[in-house]
Amino acid sequence: MSPDQAAVIAEIFALIVDKQVDPVSNIIATGLVSPDSPNSQGETPLMIAVVNNDAAMIRTLVSLGATVDGYGSYSENNHRTKAQRTPLQVAAAQGKLGIVKILRDLGADDSLVAPDGAIALRLAAKNGHREVVEYLPARRGGAWKRWKTTHDEQMQRIRRILNKIGSVLKFLFWAVPKFILWKVPKHVVMTVPKAVFVTLPKEIWERRHKVGPWCKRQIYKVPNRVKRLANHAREGIRETGKALKKTPGKIWEVMKRVPGALRLILSWIGKGLGNIGNAAFDVLKRLVSLVHTTFEAIMSFFNAVTLRDVANGFRAVLRAVFIDLPKALVWFVTTVGKIAYEALGSVLGTLGKVLFYAVAMIIRLLCWLPQKTWDMLLACGNSMGKGLEEVMVCINPKRI
Repeated sequence: MSPDQAAVIAEIFALIVDKQVDPVSNIIATGLVSPDSPNSQGETPLMIAVVNNDAAMIRTLVSLGATVDGYGSYSENNHRTKAQRTPLQVAAAQGKLGIVKILRDLGADDSLVAPDGAIALRLAAKNGHREVVEYLPARRGGAWKRWKTTHDEQMQRIRRILNKIGSVLKFLFWAVPKFILWKVPKHVVMTVPKAVFVTLPKEIWERRHKVGPWCKRQIYKVPNRVKRLANHAREGIRETGKALKKTPGKIWEVMKRVPGALRLILSWIGKGLGNIGNAAFDVLKRLVSLVHTTFEAIMSFFNAVTLRDVANGFRAVLRAVFIDLPKALVWFVTTVGKIAYEALGSVLGTLGKVLFYAVAMIIRLLCWLPQKTWDMLLACGNSMGKGLEEVMVCINPKRI
């Protein structure tokens, strides 16, 4: 396609969107482009006219030679899909009964089956357009393709989930142990002997005349080294004793932090219960206020209390029940992790924070695997449900 043709096609589609019938007719009549020329997204001019609900444009394009049953790409809910649809199928899917009737009058075939098994009747039924379903004749085509398309999508979903699970398990039970038990020892075995048994003998041979004096010096240094070793051992024993003396103090320091953590937890529990109690009391108060306001409105209909006051009281009750009380409960649940993190950090310091993240990661993994298993079961259920639905459609083609 030349740049000039692309520009003309883009202009035609812009005119179709603006519902400019005469300019579109004039451009196509010149023979520069075909009335079936798709745009860069694969949509046909007739399909755009159907989406715009433009009956005059549809009649003009068909009169100029547009294929009334031509397939083109279709965007569903502003989302690009791989589905191929005819203009009639698009009109039925969007519930445009008037356009469906016009296309049928122009010769559109409602029995055509799209590559994914879709037909006009089932598209209208799927989207709940009862008036279009009642207008179109009963059709039973495409059931196997529709089920196969849904089944393939669900199997792809299961394969993606299995690939993710396999990658995680491979990392945890293969990559990590292999690195620790194989790569690290292999690196040590391959590098240390080379340094010891290759480089060292070469250096010794080059300095062989210094070996004798070096050995003599080492012999003279043995007593001093033994003495230093004894001193280090004595210092080690002394430091161990000091550490043992300090251990009760360290334990006591940790124990002193426990009340702070307990105070933090108790404060959180108290605040949470207070919020929930206040919300529950507010619900009760709003209910009493509503009953009182309603009673006042009944007893003194012509006084200052009006039905608007009753409506405001009812809205206040609904807000207290469905907003304030759930908000308090959600705050109580969602702050559990934060309080646990602060409590562990208060008692154990950095070690407690590291422990918190380790436990959180384990819990996340334990929750992630059942969730993915549930997703796979849902995918299998969707495939089976689609098969059962197609059986019901064969019994009643106009089933919604």
